[in-house]
Amino acid sequence: MASDVTPIKKAKEDIVVSEQLYREIARNLPKAAMFIFDRDMRYILAEGPLVGTISKSKEEIEGKTIYEVIRATEMDRVADIYRSILNGEVKEFEQMFFERTMRVHHIPIRNAEGEIVYGMVMIFDISDLKQTQQELIKRNDDLVRSNEELERFAYVASHDLQGPLRTIASYLQLLELRNKNNLDKESVEFIEFSVSGAKRLQTLIQDLLIYSKISSTPKPFVPVNLRDVAEVISKNLESTIKAANAQLIVEDLPTVSGDPSQLLQIMQNLIDNALKFVKDKEPQIKVSGSSNAEEWQISIQDNGIGIKEEFKERIFRIFQRLHTDAEYSGTGVGLAICKKIVHLHGGRIWFDSVPGEGTTFHFTISKKKKSPVTEKTSE
Repeated sequence: MASDVTPIKKAKEDIVVSEQLYREIARNLPKAAMFIFDRDMRYILAEGPLVGTISKSKEEIEGKTIYEVIRATEMDRVADIYRSILNGEVKEFEQMFFERTMRVHHIPIRNAEGEIVYGMVMIFDISDLKQTQQELIKRNDDLVRSNEELERFAYVASHDLQGPLRTIASYLQLLELRNKNNLDKESVEFIEFSVSGAKRLQTLIQDLLIYSKISSTPKPFVPVNLRDVAEVISKNLESTIKAANAQLIVEDLPTVSGDPSQLLQIMQNLIDNALKFVKDKEPQIKVSGSSNAEEWQISIQDNGIGIKEEFKERIFRIFQRLHTDAEYSGTGVGLAICKKIVHLHGGRIWFDSVPGEGTTFHFTISKKKKSPVTEKTSE
């Protein structure tokens, strides 16, 4: 008999320790209630801040069976739920209770041998979380709508500005042509400055149109061989490459899923920048690719003037330029276009650079990103 006392005593001690542990957990869970019952449907624990609010008090529940605690009208439903828990059913769901949203968990509790000895019902008041979630969804919807309106405005404004701007530039050039012999040197310079400014503004408007159209007119993703894209870019920039006596090396590039025109746009922008931002030497550009389980990575390396680390965020913002027109031409939109395209393809863009030695731009394309057309349809 003596040999049986120790295991029984230990088992009772284990039960006490487990009960204290469950109580401590329940007491420290915000806006929660924990109910544990045995196979006789008797409550052995009712603990947590919500006990007494969504149920009777702890003293009225513990030690009593559900038949003594639950209202007669709810008895059969609750008994069925508790039996299903004791039979091993695990469930998680939300329900309204006194105009509050509750997340309810049904959990069987097993002993060391894997036998179900107790059932547990845990309840969390997630009303505040749901309200915050709904507010975030609303704000996100408002932000998306606002962005779409801004993109439409930018597109319409840019499109409508091109006509008057072309007229201004044309008439200024016509004025110069007709009156060239009657104008003094200063007047000719004024006209040339005006025409040059109009052309720069026209280039900026065209870049704005491209920027605004990127996400406003999404196209289905298709397989895109980036090696073929690089060959098209090489032909597009052929005259610039020859004029600079540049060397463009294209290594193995993957076939990715994306928008062909957008991927051509980002690679051409980066290669064009690599050709442009070089001083006192012949440009050397290398385009390479790599991949992992999640994404493809494309890198474009140059031997140009480089970029200081302090500009690593600013450089991708729209209209942000690091140089004057006298030093290097541009509108400050190209890298913003690149960032937007990369984002739509589920990727990232960044650079490594040593001022005076060169820069390597890297961007990634997600292997799991769905087509924006598919995403819009599914919404």
